[in-house]
Amino acid sequence: MCKSQFRKIYPYDWFCGPGDLSDHLSCAVTPVESSAERYDIAVALEGLRGVIEEVERCVGDYERAKKLQDIISRLDNKSCTRLKNGEIFSKQDLQKTHRTLTHSSALTCRTTSGRLRDVLALLLTDVLAFLQEKEQKFVFAALEQKSSVMPLQRLIVREIANQERGLFLISGDCSVGPEMYEIHTQTREERNVWMTLLRQAADRCIRTRECFISLYATI
Repeated sequence: MCKSQFRKIYPYDWFCGPGDLSDHLSCAVTPVESSAERYDIAVALEGLRGVIEEVERCVGDYERAKKLQDIISRLDNKSCTRLKNGEIFSKQDLQKTHRTLTHSSALTCRTTSGRLRDVLALLLTDVLAFLQEKEQKFVFAALEQKSSVMPLQRLIVREIANQERGLFLISGDCSVGPEMYEIHTQTREERNVWMTLLRQAADRCIRTRECFISLYATI
């Protein structure tokens, strides 16, 4: 391959992400070049694609971690909520190292009396937390008789019939009994994102619990 052809693969004007690499492979390699050269370039581009994806993942992790720390820094130190099992969940519990932020956005959540309350929802590793703004700070959302933190273990996610932006979240914790939350997003697309991420997070919690049970059984 000549130098000019090789330079076609790596100009900065198209270096946007892994999705562009395959398109430029066909432009950079002429029909007269051997299949061995084409294979070498394909292997190199596949390696580059992996590097780009890993960089994007690390950047995303960093941005979510920073966003969570910014939110926690605004959370009132005295604010807390009582979980359904009676335990107190506070600011310090949000800061535990095993909890990372997966997703966050503004939602509305229906209270026990039927009112819709604006909240900031935080999807963490093993819980879904609802916060609200109060005097330029965040506090755990006042949802009347419901806790503002919902464990993801045995979580059931259901669409609300005839409402394209609503979801029912049902906590199936057998030890304290089920509890249902009703949330609403701004758009149907956002609801679908939340539905997917919540189900994935619940599945990870199940797999993690099964791994601990298996590990404990071998001790």
